[in-house]
Amino acid sequence: KLHFNYFYQSDFSFAPMISQAGYCKSTLLCHLIQEITLPHHPKYGKDIFLFVSARDIFDDRDEYSNIEDRIKSYLSLSPNINLYTYFNDRYTATNSRLVILIDGFSDVVTNKVSKPIIFDKLINLISGIGNDSAIKLVFSMRSTMWSRFFDRIKHMPFIKGKWFKGTYFNAKDQTNIPPMADSEIDDILNRISPEQSEKIDESVKNKLRYPFYITWFYLIKEEFPQSDSFTN
Repeated sequence: KLHFNYFYQSDFSFAPMISQAGYCKSTLLCHLIQEITLPHHPKYGKDIFLFVSARDIFDDRDEYSNIEDRIKSYLSLSPNINLYTYFNDRYTATNSRLVILIDGFSDVVTNKVSKPIIFDKLINLISGIGNDSAIKLVFSMRSTMWSRFFDRIKHMPFIKGKWFKGTYFNAKDQTNIPPMADSEIDDILNRISPEQSEKIDESVKNKLRYPFYITWFYLIKEEFPQSDSFTN
């Protein structure tokens, strides 16, 4: 949530959530939407949020499909309206933004043919937003895919300059999703196995900072409820 708050108030136009597969990027986006789309939210109550799958707006079969038209159709806007002008005017008049959240790029970037098409369309969307504050773009992407996308934009100063890295960006691992805090892990352990939550081995607990391991921990507990979690 803090990641989004900083991004929302900044001049950056797009904020990718980057991590390896299995680190709950989709879940994080869902939780973010739940928290910031309350009707009377003091900061975001006037905004319009569009949460879509990448497959919904990126057609990997058609190089010439128009992302702007896809987005307008989901917002029930006339095809004749210019998306960027419309929301710039709306932002000037009411101080409300359009926040687009996209998940599931791995479902559409499936081969060497679709990858450059999808990446170019994403670049065009970011370019369309430009320096305007009226539209904010958030999307989830796996680390390997982000590396390939970054290869496309690293020599595009304007696009690269609109990227909000976040506080926890790690260039070596290509991720900006931080490990979970002790309090978050404790809360999860209390829900899964309250009678053992305080006895769990520290090395196991450190692994559970990453959601990938929590999934396996939960499955093991479901399958073998008497399993010993006190050791590594």
